[in-house]
Amino acid sequence: MKVFLDTNVAIDLMARREPFFGDAKEIFERAAEGGIELLMTPLSFANIFYLMRKVAGNEKAKRDLSALRVVVTIVPMNDRQLDHALSSAGMDFEDDLQGAAAEGAKADLIITRDTAGYKRSRIPVMTPAAFVRTL
Repeated sequence: MKVFLDTNVAIDLMARREPFFGDAKEIFERAAEGGIELLMTPLSFANIFYLMRKVAGNEKAKRDLSALRVVVTIVPMNDRQLDHALSSAGMDFEDDLQGAAAEGAKADLIITRDTAGYKRSRIPVMTPAAFVRTL
């Protein structure tokens, strides 16, 4: 199963944010075991680095992202996806861009804590907690 992971779930893992850390950890552990393929964009990595460097410093943020990179498949973003996001009626440009990348990668599912940001998605959307209950 190809699962597109929204940025907030990876931040939950890396920042050990409670009460969300446990579900994020379970998802990444399953991916490391090979049960699911996690998809993320370079944009997610940039956003994560921007936030994590403030609390952990540049070097630790890069080390943590390098470890994350081993577990996820990076999917491309292109001009068609950008144009789709620019023309979308959605309220969150970043979510529209991520959703377009998920569609382009033919993801089976999007996992996010911000389900409202993906309400127009053609791909099913679940929270991390709901997804973990299906494992």
